[in-house]
Amino acid sequence: MRYKFIFIVALVAFSCKKKEQYNDVKLIGHAAAGLDSETSPYHDNSQEAIDYAIQMEGIDGVEIDVQCSASGSMWLFHDEFLTDDTKGDGCVNSLNDEYLSTLFYNGLEKEALVKLADLDFPFATKTCFLDVRHSNPCTVQILDQQTVINAIDSAILPFSVPEVSVITNNPSWVHAFYLKGWKVYVELTSADSYLNSGTLTETTGLCIRNSEIDRSEVAEVKQAGKEVVIFEVRSPKGIRSALKKHPDFLLTDNLKAAIIEKYP
Repeated sequence: MRYKFIFIVALVAFSCKKKEQYNDVKLIGHAAAGLDSETSPYHDNSQEAIDYAIQMEGIDGVEIDVQCSASGSMWLFHDEFLTDDTKGDGCVNSLNDEYLSTLFYNGLEKEALVKLADLDFPFATKTCFLDVRHSNPCTVQILDQQTVINAIDSAILPFSVPEVSVITNNPSWVHAFYLKGWKVYVELTSADSYLNSGTLTETTGLCIRNSEIDRSEVAEVKQAGKEVVIFEVRSPKGIRSALKKHPDFLLTDNLKAAIIEKYP
């Protein structure tokens, strides 16, 4: 009888022990369906990768990398040089739309490079972060910010986007984005540098690598009324560690693993 009682107590204790919930964390596909991801059948920043990500139940949106061409259009592309991922040569920023429209990603699917203006995306129901590149790697020069802003405006105007969310690692670009009424996330290497930066009042939040912030620092940023976007998570272990910090957004390179870890 005594052992039966102990068993019942243990069973009740076990059943009362709830798993940690992560309903406050939104899952976002990094570079659409993962950057250099072996778990995605499509190249990052392609229309196909975006379609693949947003059809997954549990994925709240995507982050895409955008660069301004010499024609003044925003193109989805991550790397600095076209030779890294295509048969093209040079940099997006130095080339016109006519040339860029002929390029395809290397790999089995041969996905075409896509302009932001041509993107098929459900902006009304899914989150889309625009990681905006601010320099031309071929000329090692900073781009004209107003040209970039005009290019983004022109691209998204027909979509009636409810709110524009941009990421930048150039603090000097925050102010102009803020004046546009956009949600601005600045990428920095520590929570302390963000909380003590001059960009705090004009930004919506901090974008930071998982390895560069802990749970208490996430809480500190949130207490300041700001949001936290964590990226560079790929393995189930890394995803679990990031979820336990309770950021507002988790940019994942492994969509299926992130869904499993959030909804066990």
